[in-house]
Amino acid sequence: MRYRPLFRLASGGMAEVWVARHKGPGGFVRPVAYKRMHEHLRDEESMVALSLDEVRIMGMVSHPNVVTLFDVGLEDDGTPFLVMELVVGLSLSKLKAVNHEPLSTAALVEIIAQAADGLHAAHRARSPTGAPLHIVHRDVSPQNILVGLDGRARISDFGVARADGGGHRTETGKVRGKIAYMAPEQMMGEPVTPASDLFSLAVVLWECITLERLFAGAQPLETVKNVLERPIPDVVEVRPTFPKALSDVIAHALRRAPAERFESGDAMAQALRAAAAEAGLERPSAHELSAVVAQRGGGTLRRLVGQVEEAFEGTTRADLFPPVATEPEVRPEDLEPTAEAPRRPMPLWIPFVLAAGVALAIGLAWTQRTGPEAASAPQAEPSQPAAESEALAPPVEVGVEPEAPPPTRPASPASRPARPNSAPRTPAAAAEEAPQPAVLAPGTADEPEQTMTSTPVGPLVDWGTR
Repeated sequence: MRYRPLFRLASGGMAEVWVARHKGPGGFVRPVAYKRMHEHLRDEESMVALSLDEVRIMGMVSHPNVVTLFDVGLEDDGTPFLVMELVVGLSLSKLKAVNHEPLSTAALVEIIAQAADGLHAAHRARSPTGAPLHIVHRDVSPQNILVGLDGRARISDFGVARADGGGHRTETGKVRGKIAYMAPEQMMGEPVTPASDLFSLAVVLWECITLERLFAGAQPLETVKNVLERPIPDVVEVRPTFPKALSDVIAHALRRAPAERFESGDAMAQALRAAAAEAGLERPSAHELSAVVAQRGGGTLRRLVGQVEEAFEGTTRADLFPPVATEPEVRPEDLEPTAEAPRRPMPLWIPFVLAAGVALAIGLAWTQRTGPEAASAPQAEPSQPAAESEALAPPVEVGVEPEAPPPTRPASPASRPARPNSAPRTPAAAAEEAPQPAVLAPGTADEPEQTMTSTPVGPLVDWGTR
């Protein structure tokens, strides 16, 4: 199996998300988010159709501020699953306030601007043939904006998104999504446009700044009435010290008439950044946003990071770096003669010289054994050719391999242990002695939102589950 689930990350009313290991050829390993539909829903055609719609739409959007879809398939029992990039971080619903302390205005504006960039990419997505897809997310909310430890915000969960080009469509008269963040036209069942998503995004920004709910009521019907009729206060009316330029941008995106809002996500992102600069706010870097996520995530995020690291510490070196069948590098000092090594042909005159040398040695030995008289006899000096012959080819015994000559090269500074008279190393032994590469190993649910849907939906959680 290419995907091995390691531990469950979150669970919602429709699906659960696991951290999984993706293994590929050549030792490829990476952590991914593995999203699978609950088993009790796999036989409901409408739920399966929604899951397939999410796959179809996510697969057509590619942008740094949109969660990337890697793969889709069916498990052995027929349960659909999606494989997406793993965003290690927090949803905006968790990030927006810790101990009732809001995010800094500069960080919050940049996160929402990046989310607007991601929505713009979805709204302007085209098919491979260049046809506009007219994608509308329809469920923009704090739970579906993820901010990773890489300092990047991403739009997630296209499960109720709409796009042209076929696929499952919501039945007439039925609306899906979180009603406290819906645009009025979406609430009324009218056609939705990119402006509908931007209205929802502006509601998210308004609530993150004020730490109050804009439309949510005690009951769903009260929430619906608030979305359609309640006067929308400017942010400066709730927070008088908030920059007026930014408050005006938010008010522009919250106009109830779609034609009066920003024409695109790109236009809204540019307006937010320009207003922040006008207010003297410096645009935070990815490193600074990463530090904000790490600080606000606290122990919960550290435990998640620890779980991921621990899971991938179990990955063996062979999994990450499988051995490659190549010959080991041969060093000059490792070269040793072998019995099979080719030898130079022996010159024809050497046997005669050897025979003369042996006869001379026998004669000398005999004269030494005969007594003092033999000692006074003149001694013959060994001839020079015999000395040369001994240097060229020392005598050997039958059946005994010649010993290797001692190495003439001095030991290297990195002192290697001497291996006199050792057997030649095999490629396998050399591979074992070669240096090995280092191993590079690579929540809780939010409070329930009021939803309007054809089937009951459970608590909404992070990581793109519903």
